[in-house]
Amino acid sequence: MDDRVCVVDAKFEDPSVHRFFEKDNLAGLRDAVEHSRGGENFAKQVEDTNLWVLPAGAPEKGRRGSISQRSLAACLEQLRTDFPYMLIDAPPLSSKSELSALAHVSDGAVLVVDSSGVTADAALRGRARLRKANLRLLGMVLNQGQTTFPGSLGN
Repeated sequence: MDDRVCVVDAKFEDPSVHRFFEKDNLAGLRDAVEHSRGGENFAKQVEDTNLWVLPAGAPEKGRRGSISQRSLAACLEQLRTDFPYMLIDAPPLSSKSELSALAHVSDGAVLVVDSSGVTADAALRGRARLRKANLRLLGMVLNQGQTTFPGSLGN
């Protein structure tokens, strides 16, 4: 694909995407939102490719605890104009996440389930939260190597 792709780390409390791509997390999405600057200013290109990474940004003492959902949605909407494709690593649905702001700019979601400790009921609740946010569920990934899932998730 020739279009630019940006992997966005929206897990402000537990950022990890930067480590996978061996990038620093000194500034990122949090900074773009808090300073009303476009996320493209903080995105880092992965070598000489069309892949970019936007880290969450380092949490610092004295920063606001929560991000304005309106500001986050505006920042992500602007980022979407700069990158035709975005993959957003979002916080767990069980956390107090910015789900509505993320849903606003997303075409769909892949629900990643930790199969070592989640119940079928918890997965169903996660799916219900996505539906309530008007976010289309594209699929589900069972993480941690378990090959079967107790119970059926149905449609």
